[in-house]
Amino acid sequence: MEKPLLQSTPNFFPTRKNVSTFLDKAVFWKPNHRLSPKAEELIIDYEVFALTRYKDNTQKPYDMGEELRQVKVDTFLLEGDKDLLFPYQTSVANAKNKIQLLKGVVVFENVGHGIETYDRAIQYIGQQIMNYEKIGG
Repeated sequence: MEKPLLQSTPNFFPTRKNVSTFLDKAVFWKPNHRLSPKAEELIIDYEVFALTRYKDNTQKPYDMGEELRQVKVDTFLLEGDKDLLFPYQTSVANAKNKIQLLKGVVVFENVGHGIETYDRAIQYIGQQIMNYEKIGG
C-alpha cells in the first residue's frame, strides 16, 4: 500500500526518496511536464540540502493579499489543475480579487505545481511576450 503524500512529506522526513516522491506527485505531473534527469537530480539534491539546513518560520497559509494589491504591471496567471500545494481555484480567485492589472488566467490540464517546467506554459509566456512587443508594450 502506498503512503499518503502527507506522511512522506519531505518537510518532516527530508530523504532523497521522499523529496523525489513529493516532486513527482505534487510539483511535476508526469509525463505531462518534466525536467531532464540531470536537472531533476540537481533539484532533489538542492531540496534535500535546503530542507535539512533551513529553518522555516514563515506564516502558512499566506495569501500575499497586500503584496498582490501593490502589483502595478500587466499580469498573467498560469496554473495547473493538479497543483496539490495551492489549488488553482483559490489562486485564481485571489488573483482576480487582488491584482488590478490581471490580463489573463490560463489553467492547464494535468499539470502540477511546477508549471514553470511545463512546455505549453513556457510557450504561452513566449507568445505573450511576442504579442506585447508587437503592440509596442
